[in-house]
Amino acid sequence: PVATARFHGPTGIAADNKGAVYIADRWNHRIRKIDATQNVTTVAGDGRTKIKDGQGTKSQLIYPFDVAISPQESVLFIHRVSTNIGDKYPNMIRKIDKSGYVSTLLQTDAVLESIVIDKKGTIFLAGAEDHKIYQVVCTPIP
Repeated sequence: PVATARFHGPTGIAADNKGAVYIADRWNHRIRKIDATQNVTTVAGDGRTKIKDGQGTKSQLIYPFDVAISPQESVLFIHRVSTNIGDKYPNMIRKIDKSGYVSTLLQTDAVLESIVIDKKGTIFLAGAEDHKIYQVVCTPIP
C-alpha cells in the first residue's frame, strides 16, 4: 500500500488514463506504479545502478528522473546524470512498453530535467544545464 511503500527521492510522476500513477523513484533506481486500489509495485528496475534493457524488474536503471505516458500507453522516462558528477552513464530516454519490456529510445549529451508527450506522440524535453527545450518526433509513436 501507498502508506507503507518506501520511496527514496521520487522526482517525477505521471498518471495514465486508467487511474494508475507512475513514479520515478530516483535513488531506488526504479519506476514504481500506484494502481487504482493504492497498491504500489515496481514496474521497472532491480535497484542496481546499471543500465540494462529487459522485462520489468529484470531491467536495470540508473537515476530515473521524470516520467510521461505516451498516447499508446507506454511509460517513457529519462535518466538524468549530471555532467558535473562525472558519471560514466549517458542521459537517455527509455521506454516501458505495454508488456513491461524496458528499452532505450535514445541517448543524449544534454542533462534532461523533464519529459512531456503530447497527444500526437511528440516528445518534449527540458534541458537542465543548457536551458533548452528539445522536440523529438518518433515514428512509430512510442
